[in-house]
Amino acid sequence: MFIIEIAETFFLFAWNIFWIIIFAFIVSAWIRSFKRESEDSQIMSEKKSTIGIIVSSIFSPICGYIMTDRSRFFYDSGYSFRNIFTYLIATTSLSIAVLAGVYVLIGKDAVIFQLIMGILFIFFMSILLIAIKFNEKIVLSKKNTDTIQNFDRKERMYGYFHDAILFAKNDILLGIIIASILAVLIPKSFWASIFTVTTGWSIGGIFGNALVGVLLGMLALSCTLGSMVTASVLWWNGVPVEGVMGFLSASLITYPMYFLYKKHYGLKIARKISLLFFLGAIFSAFSLGLIVDFFSLEPVVSESLESFYASKNKILVTALNIVFGIFAWIFYRKGNRSKNMNYVYVKRVK
Repeated sequence: MFIIEIAETFFLFAWNIFWIIIFAFIVSAWIRSFKRESEDSQIMSEKKSTIGIIVSSIFSPICGYIMTDRSRFFYDSGYSFRNIFTYLIATTSLSIAVLAGVYVLIGKDAVIFQLIMGILFIFFMSILLIAIKFNEKIVLSKKNTDTIQNFDRKERMYGYFHDAILFAKNDILLGIIIASILAVLIPKSFWASIFTVTTGWSIGGIFGNALVGVLLGMLALSCTLGSMVTASVLWWNGVPVEGVMGFLSASLITYPMYFLYKKHYGLKIARKISLLFFLGAIFSAFSLGLIVDFFSLEPVVSESLESFYASKNKILVTALNIVFGIFAWIFYRKGNRSKNMNYVYVKRVK
């Protein structure tokens, strides 16, 4: 019965990704606890360096919703929009949490493609900013000091972890549910009908794959990690690299993300941001497809999701889930002790 199959697939995804979710949020909270957010934003705005922003984004939380909220705080602290866009792309494409998630969910070959995709995305974003003459100015909101900044480093770490889980849990669950349904109910022939598997130099086919991947990604309602689970379904069903990576990059232009852009920057700027990311995602995925095709970098793909996960060390995964499950319980409980520490990422713009 398909309901049982969906439940089994859901457990397969959740079991293999649980430890990496907790690992990502713990590392992010630990790194961020060394500096106060206001100090971090001041340093970043002073650097004005794309490389500096990328490096500083490596240990950022994986959820784009959290990052969008922080981006407005950074704008009020002196970020330019160029820096903000670089920051958003880097945190959702190049952070350690994203790369680890791609490795666990899809495989080591996909990590290389994700790195190339992220770099291409930032490159095309910079060009598009100049092309569309994006030089918007908005009224600065009153700077609010997060209550959590008054706590010591360990308390801040627990608070950051608590809030990351609080904000991302529903979107992660939604992403896993959607991926499980697609994996069970949608046959491989369907994906073959909307994507073109090229056997040679086919610019039209590669562009079409990139476009379809981005459009499908825009329909997703979950954040980056949730989208990664669905991307693994596309990957194991034979969708070309440009389609899968285009789908992943579109996590920045889903409707929930557009709503956040509008809340923080206004309708006019939200439309421009979405257009910028839409075009950047398509051009990046298309360029990645050309690179893969030209250098014959097609990855080796397992026959199915089941065979991919069957090849994993079940004892190791179980041990990691137990260890990180204990850490998650401790961190979340300590982060929830004081109500004043909660909701670090609350709405700052009235």
